[in-house]
Amino acid sequence: MILMYLIMTKNDPLIRILIDAVRCNIKDGVNNIFVVGSRAYDEYTVIDNVNNNREYIVSDLDVFIDLNIRTYLLTFFTPIMFNVNKTIKDRLIKEKIVSNISISFRPLKLGRYLPFFYPNNLYLFEFRPIYVINDKFIIGNKGFDIIPKDIDALNLLFSSLADYIYLVSSKKDNVRIREYIYTLSKRCLTVLYCVLIFNKVYSSSYIDRIILAKKKSLLIDYLISTEELKIFELLTKYKISGDYKLLNNLVETSSINYVEIYYIVDKFFKKTALKTLVYGLCLDNNINNKINNYLYADVDKLLIDYKNSRRINFFNSLIFSFLSMFSFLRHKNIYKLKFELYSLMNNRLKPNHLLRYYMGKHFIKYVYYNKINPKEVMNLIKNWRLIME
Repeated sequence: MILMYLIMTKNDPLIRILIDAVRCNIKDGVNNIFVVGSRAYDEYTVIDNVNNNREYIVSDLDVFIDLNIRTYLLTFFTPIMFNVNKTIKDRLIKEKIVSNISISFRPLKLGRYLPFFYPNNLYLFEFRPIYVINDKFIIGNKGFDIIPKDIDALNLLFSSLADYIYLVSSKKDNVRIREYIYTLSKRCLTVLYCVLIFNKVYSSSYIDRIILAKKKSLLIDYLISTEELKIFELLTKYKISGDYKLLNNLVETSSINYVEIYYIVDKFFKKTALKTLVYGLCLDNNINNKINNYLYADVDKLLIDYKNSRRINFFNSLIFSFLSMFSFLRHKNIYKLKFELYSLMNNRLKPNHLLRYYMGKHFIKYVYYNKINPKEVMNLIKNWRLIME
């Protein structure tokens, strides 16, 4: 399955923290550790002194830990996952790193018989294994021979909408404005990634995506204009270099105005994400329609159709409800259980589909009417993190 290797000796603080946490809390039973995204192409970002307090941003690290079946079963009855995450969180605070390490623990071996144990196609497409040899990190350059599907891109877009509405619902602190800009920029680049996948163009590399977008401009020009593509290219250069001076090209003043840059990137995200959401929902509902002047009601109907198309029958809702209660033994989180049962029994929807629908609704309300309910959003985000991550 994994045949080739690309040696990249890294001084990556997050991978170092991850490996230490796994070694400390899981004595045996780890088959492989896979990274997803920018680490596989040496495109992760480091921004020093981000909030003038010696903190620094490091790109988030998404990790999939392939456990053997015995160790995986132990996660239901022992605090292995909690201990790994706590060790990581404590180290991030101690080293003043503004970042996050998202970890999924599963046995890939069971995926051969139970497909739901596999992550989605997008993750499998981006998977690259980590090897530790003589305390050096070696990243494999070949993972799984998988091509992402349209639904994978749509789900990824919903994840970006969740991150966005969480950002706009949070109390703003101008001291952290550079951090907000970085987060928004990443979400913009996720939109570009989704557009490319919708148009059957695939790459895990930020740089390659821009190159491919230029080559495929005739295919995507109704979604991304030439001027918008230039902004995507600028944000890509900033994402990789961490140089805020590049973003000064977005404003007319000679000095860097972080607040103005934030609002420009925010407006850009809303515009491009909305177009891409409409396009993705049209694909999902088999609607051959390039909507240009779409109204709130148009997008709302597409979201309702998305939700209705995923309803499950009563028998399946009972099965999934039982599985949710079994999962409760592992997570011991009554808040998560209540939402899952509400979704399955009241709405006949799997919790992830209901959450995506809610995220889309909050996003379009904010885009069209500039309205957001911070308390409701924060409750949804809490469930999102418990169920989706």
